[in-house]
Amino acid sequence: MTEYKRLEEEKKIKDKDRENLFSELQKAERRIPELEKYKEFVSFINEYAPDKLDEAKRTATERKNAPKPPTSTRRNLGTFPPFGYVKSAEDKNQWIIDYEAAEIVKEAFKLCIQGYGPTQIARIFTEKGYDTPIIHNRKHGLPTTHTVRFGQEIWSPKSIVGVLSRI
Repeated sequence: MTEYKRLEEEKKIKDKDRENLFSELQKAERRIPELEKYKEFVSFINEYAPDKLDEAKRTATERKNAPKPPTSTRRNLGTFPPFGYVKSAEDKNQWIIDYEAAEIVKEAFKLCIQGYGPTQIARIFTEKGYDTPIIHNRKHGLPTTHTVRFGQEIWSPKSIVGVLSRI
C-alpha cells in the first residue's frame, strides 16, 4: 500500500470516529433534559439522607447487572395465554401456538400496520366471519373467563385492542 493510500485510509477512519463521537454527543445532549427532572429529587435525598442515596445507587447498579435467567427457563405466569396460544398439555407453564387463532392475530397486525384502526379491523373480522376469542375458546374447549352471550360473535374494537396488546 502506498503512503498516500495509507494516509487516505487513516483520514477515513478518523472521520468515521469523529462522526460517531458527534452522534454520541447528540444522544447525550438529548438526555440532559430527561435527567434534569431528577436533579431536584437527587439533591433533596442528598441533603436529608445522603447515606440512602449511595445505597439506592448501589442497589440500582446491582439490579441492573444481576444475571437474568435464560429465556428457556422463564415461565409464563398468566392464567390464560393470549389469543393465538394454548397451554401445553404436558407443562402448564409452556404456551404452544394455536395456528388457527395465530392467523387471525397475524392479520390483525397486518391491518394495523396498514393503518386500520381497531373499529375498522373489528368490522373486517366480523364480515369475514372470524370467531371472536371467546367463541374460539369455547369451540375448542379452552378455558375463558367469559360466558358466551348474545352478540359475542361480533368483534368489538376492545377485542382487537386486546389481541394487539397481549403479545
